[in-house]
Amino acid sequence: MNLRKLLRSAGCVILASVLAGCVTDQPYDYTNYREHPPRSILVLPPLNNSTNVKGTYSYLSTVTYYLAERGYYVFPVAVIDQFLKENGMPTAGEMHQVPLKKVDEIIGADAVMFVTLEEYGSEYQVFNSAIKVSVKARLVDTRTGILLWEGTAVA
Repeated sequence: MNLRKLLRSAGCVILASVLAGCVTDQPYDYTNYREHPPRSILVLPPLNNSTNVKGTYSYLSTVTYYLAERGYYVFPVAVIDQFLKENGMPTAGEMHQVPLKKVDEIIGADAVMFVTLEEYGSEYQVFNSAIKVSVKARLVDTRTGILLWEGTAVA
């Protein structure tokens, strides 16, 4: 139960960082996002560059929850995952190659969020352990292919 609370907290921090943008010297330019505001978002399973094989779907469930709380329609994770697998895309890498026009035409999403999980898992220290999550994300408009937003977050 404690791990679940920690993952939920990490997901909240990451999503807040992702939606607010990274802390940089220059503020993020939201012009494209404001010109093409999405109402519905398809979040594809993350590419997993971490050593934890459970990271992909554990993180996916946390990020979609917070997007939905912010008022976006988020397509059901299990339904989309199964749909893409049945249509010849069994891995996250193949799902990230799906043409945006097809996503718009078949699924009807306004935008697609591509997530790459850089780190996910426990870091063990002498008397303690800490769970570290590091992600990169891009939000792309399905009709135009314009990058609406991108950022990274670590929690």
